[in-house]
Amino acid sequence: MSITASYCKRNNVSAVTLNDATASQTVDFSDKPDERIVLLVENANTADATTATITVSKGDFLSSNLGDLAVTVAKGATVAIGPLESVRFKNSASEVTVGVT
Repeated sequence: MSITASYCKRNNVSAVTLNDATASQTVDFSDKPDERIVLLVENANTADATTATITVSKGDFLSSNLGDLAVTVAKGATVAIGPLESVRFKNSASEVTVGVT
């Protein structure tokens, strides 16, 4: 599994690639602008009442004291999480860690 970091252009169309999630993945956003990170999540679970919890781990900077961000996604739902604040979620290597349960 990998999360694909892509650019969306203003007033344009961008393709979206959805990937299967794993328990934890780290995404390099070093070449992406701050405050413009959005995670698109589709809960494609097929079991009844299966929710997914997406946890964006706190990073290493000023607002990391606000902690992790946990979002519950209902079965069959698609959500956008973000834009994520870089001062809260990026680590010192400009990466964001995302967990899925």
